[in-house]
Amino acid sequence: MNTLIKKTILFLLLIIAGLNCKLIIDSEVPINTEVYEIQGRVISGIFNSGVPGIKVLYYKNFTYTDNYGLFRMFGNEAHHYDDIYVTDSINKTGSIFLEGNDGWKRLYHTVESIDTNNLPCAYINIILQNGMGNSNRKKIFYTDYFHVHGFSDDGFCKIYLQGNYDVYGKVCVLLYTVDTNEQVISYDKFGFKKCGFLYGKNYDLIFTQEDMNFNPDEILVTGTITNLPPHTSSTPSYLLFSMSPVKSDYIYPVSKICNISGNSFSFLIPKELPERNYYPVLSLNFSDSSIGLTNTNLNYILPTNGNANINIAVPSNAQIIDPPPNTLIDSNTSFTVYSQNTDCIFHISIENASRKFHIYTKSGNFNIQKISKLGLGGLIPNTSVVMKVNTIGLCNSVSQYIYEDFLNISNYTTQEVVRNYYVKP
Repeated sequence: MNTLIKKTILFLLLIIAGLNCKLIIDSEVPINTEVYEIQGRVISGIFNSGVPGIKVLYYKNFTYTDNYGLFRMFGNEAHHYDDIYVTDSINKTGSIFLEGNDGWKRLYHTVESIDTNNLPCAYINIILQNGMGNSNRKKIFYTDYFHVHGFSDDGFCKIYLQGNYDVYGKVCVLLYTVDTNEQVISYDKFGFKKCGFLYGKNYDLIFTQEDMNFNPDEILVTGTITNLPPHTSSTPSYLLFSMSPVKSDYIYPVSKICNISGNSFSFLIPKELPERNYYPVLSLNFSDSSIGLTNTNLNYILPTNGNANINIAVPSNAQIIDPPPNTLIDSNTSFTVYSQNTDCIFHISIENASRKFHIYTKSGNFNIQKISKLGLGGLIPNTSVVMKVNTIGLCNSVSQYIYEDFLNISNYTTQEVVRNYYVKP
C-alpha cells in the first residue's frame, strides 16, 4: 500500500476590478512518497470570496471547485512538477503554469468574470458617538486578521464573507484631515472593535470616545520615481493603507488616502497604529501610450519609521522578439519574448473573438502546443489572434511566484505589449 502524505495546497482565484480572478496553491513537499492529497480553494477578488465550477487538471487527475470554491483530489509524486491547467469553461478561458521545478505550492490564475450579486455578505453601519470632530475624512475596514473583507469611506460597510457562515475579526476606523488639494494634514483618531458577524445580517456598530482614543503620530515620507517609460502618461497613483498582509486588488481604489502625480512624492503617514497588520502602500500606475491601453502597476510598502529620498524604479515593459507582427502561426510556432527585469515571470495571453488562453513561464522561449489540454480546443485555422505579453514580479521563477508572490503586497505587473497574428489554414 502506498504511503499517503497529506499536502495542503491552497488555490485562490482572484478577480480584480477588471473582472480578473487569481488562483493560489500552497503545499509542503513530500518525502519519499508516491501518492499525495491536493486540496484548495478558488476565490474571487471581491475580498477573496469563493468561486465555483473551475476545472483544475494536474497530470491525468482533474476536479472542479464546489459552491465555495473548494476542491480536493489526489496526485502522483512522480508528477509533482508537471504543468497545471486551469479552465473556466463558462467564460472560455484557460491558463497553463509551466516549469514547476520546485514543486507547485501556489498558483495565480486569471479568468474573465464572476457574478458578484450572489456573494455571501453581512452589512454594518458605523456610528461615531462623538462625530468626526475636526476631521473631514474617514476610512473603515474589516479584517479577520488575515484577509480584508470590507472597506468603506462612509458610515456603511459591506463585508464579503468566505462562505455562508459566521466570521470573527476586527472593525477599524481611521479619522484624518486633508487640505483643499486632498493632501493629508494630520491623522487624528484611530479605533477598533473586535466583533463577529452572521451571514446576511445587518448591524449598527457604535464607536464611543473611548473606542477612538488613539491619536497617531505622523511622519513624512519622500522619494522619487525613476525609469519612467517613454510617452508616459500617469494614471491615478495613490497612497493607501491595508490592514492585511494579503494583497487584494479590488480594495485599492477604495482605500486610497491621497493621490500622487509626477515623478516625486512627499506625504504624511501614521508612524504606527495599534494594529499588527498595518501596511502603508504606495500604488503607482503608469502607461506608455505608444504600445497599448493597459498600465504598469507597482505596489511598494513604505517604511513606517519614516524615510527620505526613497528611489522607486518603474519596471521595464516586456518585448516580443519573434515572430514579427501579422505573420502566420500555428501551435508549433516558436515565440521569443524578452524583459530587462530579472525578478519576474512572463504572462502571455492569446485570444480571439471567443476564447482566451494564458501561459505563465520564466522562459523567454515557448510554443502553444499545450493549450489543447485546457479542453477549449486549439487555434482555429484562418482566424486572427491577439498576443499580449507582460511581466509579473517580484519573483525569480514560476515556482516562487506560485509559492510566495500572491501574498506579497509589494509586487508589480507591467503594461501589456500587443501583437497581432494569423493562424495558418
